[in-house]
Amino acid sequence: MRIFVILLSIFTLLSGDYYMAQVEPYRIHSVASEVGGLVKKVALNREFSYLHKRTLIVALDTSNEDIAISYLSKKISNLKSILKLKKENRDSKAKVRYTSKYELNRETLSLLETKQNLLSTQMELALKRNLKEKKLFYFGNGYIGKIYVDEFEFVPPGKVLFDYYDISKSRLDVYLPADEVESIEEKEIYINDTLTTDWKIEKISKVKDNRRISTYQVRLVKENREPKKIRFGEILKVEFR
Repeated sequence: MRIFVILLSIFTLLSGDYYMAQVEPYRIHSVASEVGGLVKKVALNREFSYLHKRTLIVALDTSNEDIAISYLSKKISNLKSILKLKKENRDSKAKVRYTSKYELNRETLSLLETKQNLLSTQMELALKRNLKEKKLFYFGNGYIGKIYVDEFEFVPPGKVLFDYYDISKSRLDVYLPADEVESIEEKEIYINDTLTTDWKIEKISKVKDNRRISTYQVRLVKENREPKKIRFGEILKVEFR
């Protein structure tokens, strides 16, 4: 495959009239794990398939987070009940004429301490839920590529779990000499000898390509009306007339 790409690049440079380019997905993304953990579930049957609905692709073990979330949720419920009772108790004492200021201050301080405890617990719960979310990897409305992990495998932070592709558009990258790049936007695009209005120039490099010396990269894109039916890898003849 690598030899084919090199030969294709050489052929592209040698041709002064037209260029050959391969149809590719608009973007390729790699999903990596921010945290480490044991893989509990992998949707290997979804590899190399188009997903319309949001689907769980990889799940790391969340048992510790589940225990903590359950405990903290109950603790928050109890603290809210305690806070309500303390507030009622403080308000009742405030209505008693002979309640000392010292006693009221003690009740108020106890109330504030419970409020602070509640806020801290709520923050801790939010952090645990956030950590759990970082261990569950969902994907939908796109194409899943290679999945790199298996069940019961321990993955460290930064490990790539799977690739997904943005196939809402197709992409063609061609490499043109400087003299043709200067007037490229004034020309019409022909694909396989046929004038096209579907393919449009998205961007033109202002810097020479570091592998294809003395050429500038020009990217063409086309909207895919039916992404699920698109097949990538086709080699197209591209001309600018």
